Amino acid sequence: MDDSHSGTDSYAYVEPLLTEKASELLVISPYIGHGYANLLVELGRRKRVRVITSGSAEWLEGYARRHSWSVLFSHIKAMGAILLVCLALAYLKAYRLALAAAGVFFLTLCVGYLKFSSTKRSDIKVKVVRSAFIHEKVYISDSRAVVGSANLTNPGMHKNIEHVQAITERERVDELRVHFEELWKRY
Repeated sequence: MDDSHSGTDSYAYVEPLLTEKASELLVISPYIGHGYANLLVELGRRKRVRVITSGSAEWLEGYARRHSWSVLFSHIKAMGAILLVCLALAYLKAYRLALAAAGVFFLTLCVGYLKFSSTKRSDIKVKVVRSAFIHEKVYISDSRAVVGSANLTNPGMHKNIEHVQAITERERVDELRVHFEELWKRY
C-alpha cells in the first residue's frame, strides 16, 4: 500500500524511515543539510548508509571522514587544557589537586578514545555525482521507501510544500533498491 502526501511535514514520512531499525539506508538527494548530514553519520554507526548526491553537496563527500577526526580533536584540546592545569598545580606543589586533575585527564582520554573509535566506524559512504545533476529524492530502508520532491534539508522536510509518497510494497521497494545500485555503479 502506498501513501501520498503533500504539505510542509515531509519529515513525518522520511525521518521515521531514516531512523528505523534496519540494516541499510539508501539516500538520493541533491541537497543535504548539515543537521541531516550529522544524523546520517550517526546512523552509519548502526547500519550501512549510502548516499548519492550532486555537486551542490560536495562538502558532504569528506564530511563523514572529518567528523570522526573533529570528535578526536575536541577531546585533544580538552586534554591539553587539563594537562596544563595539572602541570601548574604540580609546579605550585598542590599535589592533591594535581593528582585529581591527572584523574580528570585520564578520564577525558578514555572518553575521547571511546567516542573516536565508535565514530570512526561509521559505515557511511557518499558518492557525489559531478557529470550530471542528480535531482531525484529517494529514501530506502530494508522494507519501505519514500520518494518525492523533498530534499534532505530542514526546509525540504519542515517548511516547503512538498509531495512525498511512502512505498511499502516489497516489489516496488526492491525496484528502487536496484535503481539505487545502478546509479551507484554508474557514477
